[in-house]
Amino acid sequence: MSGKYVFSKALKELRFHHCQTSDHSNAIRSFLTRAYPTMKHHNPHTPILIREAMNIQPRVFARYEFGKEKMADLQGMWERRLRERLSCHVKWEGKRQDCSEHGQRCLAVSCGSGEKVER
Repeated sequence: MSGKYVFSKALKELRFHHCQTSDHSNAIRSFLTRAYPTMKHHNPHTPILIREAMNIQPRVFARYEFGKEKMADLQGMWERRLRERLSCHVKWEGKRQDCSEHGQRCLAVSCGSGEKVER
């Protein structure tokens, strides 16, 4: 588990937005309660921000070098799928790649499937 949360050097900030009471944010609240200490331990100099607000959709924003920012919608995801999506964002190093697992263009160097696909 700990290897999943070692961030790329290109990642400058990770920001989570979620609702503190609604059911659609249960998975992200559970994930952050469990994984935040590990993420912070392995990445002490990378800001990990948690923003709670009423009735907002759960999302994660990753800010990279030169102000480039990526957002992922986390609504309706189970915790396992949420971990895979987050893994894609924190390991991205600035190259777009096709992701066979997600069936779309992924932001990952290697996503949850473990495959590396150079573009």
